[in-house]
Amino acid sequence: MRKILPILLMTVLLISGCSADDPITDDIYSSADIYANDIYTGDIYADEVYVDGVPLSDSVWTGSTANNAPTELCCLTIRAKSALAFAMKIVASNNTADEVAMFTVSDGLIIRDSANNTTLVSGTVVTVYEDDASWDVAIAADDINEALIIIVTGDAVNTVQWAVVMDKVETDS
Repeated sequence: MRKILPILLMTVLLISGCSADDPITDDIYSSADIYANDIYTGDIYADEVYVDGVPLSDSVWTGSTANNAPTELCCLTIRAKSALAFAMKIVASNNTADEVAMFTVSDGLIIRDSANNTTLVSGTVVTVYEDDASWDVAIAADDINEALIIIVTGDAVNTVQWAVVMDKVETDS
């Protein structure tokens, strides 16, 4: 494992023309020192990059809804005594009716205190575009499971495919 300064890693990414489709987005971790195992020119890989062992990466979830009932698409457990800041992009499609939608979540903050109370402090859901006005996205704190949950509402008739990408940073407990 080689130690790499953050500015060097960012320089390599900028020079190489790294985009969101490149493998670097999947395995990035945050910490005071950054380490990278596999750095190549062309396709950039940064496996096992750490900053105090705290994950700092995009998380991706996919799923579908078969009706218009609010459905938990995914949940992310929050570490004890920590805070998680996040932003999301959510896209949905109904290939039967050729309908799509895009939502964003900005300024998200969820905390879990020392007594294991999980609270959604902030988060703004914005509908960027939707062909079907009945589709919806909501975020909430699940205090029982100590998690952030993403709830989606799809189409009453057709199956809707959903994909979520979350950019997040979480404090260490």
